Amino acid sequence: EDALSTADAALRLFPDYADLHYHVGVICLERHEFRRAYSSFTKCLQSPEQPARYASFSGVRGFRTHYQLGRLAEAFLNDDEAMNCYVASLRDNASFVPALEGIIRLLRPSKDPEQAEAGLEILCELCTAEAHLLVAGIMFDLAAYDLAEAHVAKAESLGDVPEDMRLVRAICLAQSGRYLDALRIVNSFRPDTPYYTAAMFNKMVFFWLQENLKKTRSAARDLLTMGVRDDVLSVARAVRASLEARKPGRVPVTDIGMSVVLEVAGRGLHAGKKPLVDLLIDALDPRCVAEHALQISGVYSLYGHVEDAERHCRAWLEQVPTSASAWASLADMEAATGRDLLALEHYQKAIELAPDDPGFHVKLIRCYDAMRERFASELAGWEREGVNQ
Repeated sequence: EDALSTADAALRLFPDYADLHYHVGVICLERHEFRRAYSSFTKCLQSPEQPARYASFSGVRGFRTHYQLGRLAEAFLNDDEAMNCYVASLRDNASFVPALEGIIRLLRPSKDPEQAEAGLEILCELCTAEAHLLVAGIMFDLAAYDLAEAHVAKAESLGDVPEDMRLVRAICLAQSGRYLDALRIVNSFRPDTPYYTAAMFNKMVFFWLQENLKKTRSAARDLLTMGVRDDVLSVARAVRASLEARKPGRVPVTDIGMSVVLEVAGRGLHAGKKPLVDLLIDALDPRCVAEHALQISGVYSLYGHVEDAERHCRAWLEQVPTSASAWASLADMEAATGRDLLALEHYQKAIELAPDDPGFHVKLIRCYDAMRERFASELAGWEREGVNQ
C-alpha cells in the first residue's frame, strides 16, 4: 500500500517515467487490481524513450512488461493472448527465461509432446548445449520426460553436460521404462560428487518402479548408512513400506519429505503404476495425508485419476471448507466428467470465497457455455427424430 501510494505521488511529478508505471502494474497485479494493472503496463509500453537521468531499468518498455501482460492474460485463462505476450517478450530478449518458461508451459508438453516440440521449433532456434539444457530443465519440471531426455541428449552431442542434468536424463529414461540405461548413469556417480545422494535416492525409486522389493530395501539401507537427512530417510521408509506387507499408515514424513513423496507419486502415475502409488500414499501416517490432501488430489488429477483426486479434494474441504482453490478444483473434475450442475454450484462457491480471482469467473462462464452447447446438440437430435419436446 505504501509503495503504491509513493509511486502514485511520483507519477504526478514524472508522468512519463516508465519504471513507475511498471512497478504500479506489478503491485496491482499482485493485489488483483487487474484493470489498473493492465492500464499501467500499457502506459509503460507507450512511454517515450527514457532520459538518462531516469536510469531506467532494462526491459521495462519491452520484454519485462510483455511478460507481465502474459501473466495477466493467464489469470483470465486467455492462453492465446498470454502466448502472444510471452513470444513478444522473448523476441525482445531471447535470454529472458521466464518468457520461455511461459511459452513452454502453454504448449502443454506433458499432454501433447509432439505438438509442443513442433511449436517450440517454430518459436525458438536452439543452437547450443546450454539452450537445450535450459529447455530440458523446463520440460522436466513440467513432467514432459521424453522431451526433457531428448534435449539432454542433444546437449550431450554438443558439449559437456553437468552432473545434475545427467541425473535428469537418468530419471527421464526410467520414466520411459529404460531402467538399465538409467541405472548405468546413476551408478557412474562418485561418492565425492555433489549429486551422489540424489543419484542413490533415485536408484531406489527406479527399483521401486520395477516393484523389486529386495533391491529397494537394499538401496534404502544404503541411504541410511550414508547419513542422509531425516526427511529423506522418512521418504525412503515410505517407499520401502509400500512394497512390504505391512499395515498401512505408519510412516510420518515432514513437509519437505511430503514434497518428495508427491514427486515420486507423480512419477509413478506417469509410469502407469497407480496401484503402487496408492500403496505409497497408504503407507504414510494418516495425519500427513490429511495435511496434504489437496496436493495429493492435484497429483492424481494431473494424470486423469479423477475418482482418487476427488476423494482427496473432498477430504481437504472437510478440513478447510473456505478453500476457494479446492472448490474450484472439485468443480474442474466435475465439469470434466459431465456433472455440469455440480460444477456450476462449486464454481459459484469458489467465487463467493474469492470474488477477485478472474479464473473462477471464466470457468463458470465456460461451464455455462458447455451446457448450452450440449443442450442445443440434444435438442437438434430430438428434432431430427421428430420428437416434440
